[in-house]
Amino acid sequence: MPMTPQQMERLWCLVRDAQAEKTRPWQPGETSRPVTFVTDHLTKEGWKLGWHLVAAYREQHPALFRSYSEADLHVQSLDLLSEAEQPATLDDLAKALAAKAVEDEGTWLIEVPLANIKMERRWAPAGSTALVRQAWNNDWKPGEQRSLVAHNDADDEFAIFQHLKDRLSPITRFYMLGDAIDDTKRTASLTLIQEGRRQIAVEQATAKAHYALAAWWVLSPGDWQERPPIVSTWAPQPDQWEEPPHKRYDPDQWISKERSHNGAIYMYEPYALPADDILAVPFAAFQKIALRPAQALLGSTAALYRCEVGSGLTLSERISEVARAIERLCEPASGGQVWSRWSRLSAHFDVWATLEANRGYSPSRARELQQRLRNARNISTHGADAALIDLGWTAGNRHLMHGHTALADDLALAALYRDLRPMVAVVGEALKATWHAMLDSDFSEEAFERLFA
Repeated sequence: MPMTPQQMERLWCLVRDAQAEKTRPWQPGETSRPVTFVTDHLTKEGWKLGWHLVAAYREQHPALFRSYSEADLHVQSLDLLSEAEQPATLDDLAKALAAKAVEDEGTWLIEVPLANIKMERRWAPAGSTALVRQAWNNDWKPGEQRSLVAHNDADDEFAIFQHLKDRLSPITRFYMLGDAIDDTKRTASLTLIQEGRRQIAVEQATAKAHYALAAWWVLSPGDWQERPPIVSTWAPQPDQWEEPPHKRYDPDQWISKERSHNGAIYMYEPYALPADDILAVPFAAFQKIALRPAQALLGSTAALYRCEVGSGLTLSERISEVARAIERLCEPASGGQVWSRWSRLSAHFDVWATLEANRGYSPSRARELQQRLRNARNISTHGADAALIDLGWTAGNRHLMHGHTALADDLALAALYRDLRPMVAVVGEALKATWHAMLDSDFSEEAFERLFA
């Protein structure tokens, strides 16, 4: 529905009133004031008219949505109205926003903070357009003298500048908030060059960081005591796991004779940054992102990494992620059976051999394991009873599509946890082998298809 001239004028008046409230003169005795924005002082009517304005853009200026999110359009429009000396038309605002989007286009240097990474050196190259660098004062201990300069190693700073032809100051691990010390646990950052409009470029750079960490972890897995690396736009990040305290239920006994289990505590180490050739791998895939092998590998690796990290995921979600890793890697370009392609890929690289040798998984047992997890994944994705995958299966045998039946014993918690770990290991081996094959072939689509022959 288009905005009428009366609505545009009313919105302008409400935005101007909000701006006047934001910038009102200081009152006698007023010594401080929180930082606010126009939207903090806008009435509900103003908010509603602002969203009507965004809806009008959607109908009459759809090209704007290629450069702005709806929330960004809302905020940017209100900012323009707060600066306008008279009511503006929808076309005037759209023209101004389009011009601003063009001005915002460019090449950006972006630094994405990371946690759970340890480095033996100040920085490491990740291909020609990116690098990983250590956070400023990463090894500082409270009570020690703290450097006041973030870029205090001239040789490293110059080397970074030579690599990227530009530089940013490193992120800070520790913040001083009065007498308090805030340890963000950010130990490193990924600095990379990104094209596009500023806001979108930042989002794309952050996404690249997620995919890069996944590829590093899958290609060079950390030890069991190492916490997987993670993008840390939120801070601080955890590095300690504690089992919930528990005891056998002993009702009506103030002094219980039952033993209390206070819970084990595990302190995890950061992930050791892999070699430079591994760091460069995801960026080689980004360069070939128009090709199906690069897309499939990045998407599949991200799904397996999400399953591996797992701290914020339920069991059913982890099962879905490992299945998603297979489906993303093996989806045929022109239709066909994903799981038959997975069988051929896993046979091509003989990824079940180690599991058979070390843990006695014969080919028939391997097929049964995969089918059990596929059944659990289908319930987790589509079933109204998906919660039982996480809470304990109590529903008996489960009838599935195409005449399949999932046995209750196969859906028990212990059975699913038992099956998940070997499946993750096998998919990880297949991904590593596929990555190396595609790097050798420069992500050739023909070479990729031969893996499923």
